Amino acid sequence: MAKSGRILIADDETIFSNATADLLRQEGYECDVAPDAHTAAALLTRTPYDLLIADIKMPGNDGLEFIRDLPRVTQGIPVILVTGYPSLRTAIQSIQLPVVAYLTKPVEFDELKTQVRNCIQGYQAYQTIRNTRQRLETSCNNLTDLEKLLKDAPKINDKPATSINNFFDLSLINIIGALSDLRHLTANLGISKTGVFS
Repeated sequence: MAKSGRILIADDETIFSNATADLLRQEGYECDVAPDAHTAAALLTRTPYDLLIADIKMPGNDGLEFIRDLPRVTQGIPVILVTGYPSLRTAIQSIQLPVVAYLTKPVEFDELKTQVRNCIQGYQAYQTIRNTRQRLETSCNNLTDLEKLLKDAPKINDKPATSINNFFDLSLINIIGALSDLRHLTANLGISKTGVFS
């Protein structure tokens, strides 16, 4: 089965984290586990993940400090919080954090699967849009540089030099690649040419 995303499960209950990782692997996801917030933070700095599933009461996250500090470790990653000790206080705190779901243990696997799929699709769409914007910004800068080169470049038989043509070709390839990424994104999200979800 093709890999559909990479997930980090941070939980000191190894039975829960390993069982959840195994079930999600069967769904096609790559999963790593961490027994505490410190290990999870180290993994997040070394590896790009599409989703973090984190226990509320694990070492290093008792007051949700790990989740509060998450933007310093990695930007934009969606978080699903799980807990065996749900409380109104932690539920309210999670609303104020970059948390997309708050699930209680024992977690209903079908609900978790739905949340995981939605989170990863949304995050991958966000990543694609961000990367496409960066590519287009680079292309615009390249075209500005190309315009300056064309203005000042020596010409051979009234045509720009080969190096400028190559530069122009690379810029066009970059723009076409960015637009292709957007086309694939809209197709994957079910967006029609009119901008309406199909």
